[in-house]
This record gives sequence, C-alpha cells and structure tokens, in this order.
Amino acid sequence: MNLLKQQKTENLNMTFQSTKLFDGYSACFRQWKADGTHCKFLHGYAVSFRVWFEGELDERNWVWDFGGMKRARNKIGGKSPKDFFTYLLDHTTIVSMDDPYLDKFIQMDKDGIIQLRVLPATGCERFAEYLYKQINAFLKEETNGRVRATKVEVYEHDRNSASYMETPTPTTSNTKEEMLSLYDYLGKAAGNKLGQEVYGIATKLRVPTSTRKVTNDKYEGKVMLYPKWFLSDYFGNKIPMKK
Repeated sequence: MNLLKQQKTENLNMTFQSTKLFDGYSACFRQWKADGTHCKFLHGYAVSFRVWFEGELDERNWVWDFGGMKRARNKIGGKSPKDFFTYLLDHTTIVSMDDPYLDKFIQMDKDGIIQLRVLPATGCERFAEYLYKQINAFLKEETNGRVRATKVEVYEHDRNSASYMETPTPTTSNTKEEMLSLYDYLGKAAGNKLGQEVYGIATKLRVPTSTRKVTNDKYEGKVMLYPKWFLSDYFGNKIPMKK
C-alpha cells in the first residue's frame, strides 16, 4: 500500500474521545427481585459514574468542555446537567417503578424520611443505561449533534462497576441498505443550495454516502446517494443540526 493511500485509510478511522468522572454522590437502593441475596435489602454506596465523549473538535480543540455540565444552555429533566445528577444521586433512595413496596417509599418521601427517586429499574447496569440515554439526548441538543456519549460506566465502589453502550447491529452480506438521491426521495430536483446543505450535514454526522451516474436530457454526471433513514430524519426535522 503506498503512503498516500495508507494515510487516507488511517484518517477514515481517526476520531477524538475524552472521558470525565462524576463522583461525590451517595445513594441508597435495592433490587427487590434479588431473592436469596442481600441485594434485596436497602443498601447504600458512594456512587460515581464515568462518561466517554466522542465527536469532532470544537474551536477550542475540545471534544467536550469538562466543565460543560455546569455551563450548559440546555437541561436534563428541567435542570442543568450538574444539578440533575445531584438531584438523582446525592443522598437519595432509588427504587424501581415496579417495586411492590413503592407506596411505602412514597409515604416515607412525603414524611421527609427519604428523598425518593423512581426509575424504570435499579442496579448499576440499569443506572448506566438510564444515564447514557439522558446524557445523549442532552448532548445531541447542546452540541447540534457534534458530540455523543459512547459509553457510561457506573461504580458502586472501586471494585464493582457496570457499563452501558450501544453497538451497531451487524449487517449480513445479503442485507443492503437502501440508498436514494434527493431526486429519488423528493420526486423533483433539489437544487444546488439544498443539495449542499444535505451533503454538509451528512458529512458532519459521518453518514455513509455513495454516488450514481445519471444521464438524461437535463443532466449528465454523478449524483449523491444517502441512506433512506437519513433523508427521512432530515426532511422530518429530526436532525437538530438542520436549520
């Protein structure tokens, strides 16, 4: 492989990541389905969690501002991200929404005995999943899709942790993604301005593209092809980078 071709191949695989540890929390929870273990009892930990950020660098050459959870414009659950993490994990009692004693926990919260937080499920694995989804929804809006969280790991203490990340579903050789031109999708010519806008956002989001040669009485040359899901999201206003 010549050097130029090798450099181009390597550049396609390059990306930037950063991580941040959020700690100093103290939470109590139980896993009521864990019969036969002491995990079914209320127990507390000095909870912390680490987030892996990935994306293009900003004008400061940062993937994510390490103090960005304090200075964020957008919110999680109506609070700044930093305040939301404190609300969720600092001196709280967390139970699952299907806990058979939920009504008793609600009463203790009303009586001022505990600060109750109800989540779909409890445990480090489920906390990691919950935080991952909340943080990614926030990052998508805060950075216009530039940054995403690739992984969240929640620690009970130094020896126990669990993480959550999403991986693409492998595609088989006989599964082919439908690729469309703007003309295919819209049923009419898109024009240069719209074509440049769509291509620019696809490039920033690293959406896979290809080309097709077209020859007719109005145009001869190559047209860009995009995955059908991307065009559906773009024209359905589901992509926050679109203005």
